[in-house]
Amino acid sequence: MRLALAVIAVCLAAVPAAHAQSDSALAVGVAVSIYDTTSANAKNPVGFGLVARLRRGSGFGATMGLDWFKSEIQTTIGGEQTPVGTVRIRPLMFGVSYARQYAKLSIGGSLVAGYAFNTLRETDRARAAYRDRLDVPDAGFHAANCFAWRPDVSLWYEMGNHIGVLASLSYIGARPTITTTSRLGRHDESVNVGAAMLTFGVVYGIF
Repeated sequence: MRLALAVIAVCLAAVPAAHAQSDSALAVGVAVSIYDTTSANAKNPVGFGLVARLRRGSGFGATMGLDWFKSEIQTTIGGEQTPVGTVRIRPLMFGVSYARQYAKLSIGGSLVAGYAFNTLRETDRARAAYRDRLDVPDAGFHAANCFAWRPDVSLWYEMGNHIGVLASLSYIGARPTITTTSRLGRHDESVNVGAAMLTFGVVYGIF
């Protein structure tokens, strides 16, 4: 399940809070993210999670990205496409953002990049495929860490005192290397788990 909830935790600095959001300097809430995966060998399910917004004025600023998500990947084993497992992508990214405030509406964008810490939960089907199709009973799988990046365009609107809603369009890029080890040797395969991401959220000012 995707901590892509953090897709917006990213936006926590990616968009400045509106003056219309009363006097709250920090707002937190929930968000849902929908993914359109680039590669046919990866599928990123819908993600739910937390979203935070830090109040700032119009202009440039520093920001960070914690767009954690997961991707279900597959590969060719013995001539057939086979699910390998679920890769959890946990990037820690930093970059710059810009936002413009128009009364209750705030429009902004950001660009962040950094390092993703990845883990793979393999499926029994992958091991069974190696055993049954290639007569290899000892196959093991591992996902390496990788570089990650995310450009983002987002819009905040103030619904009322302390309440704000978010719509965000971004692209999260990452290509972890999946390593298979067995008596046949070692096989490395780079998998593109990047995806366009549409996020909606709502926050409530707490400070």
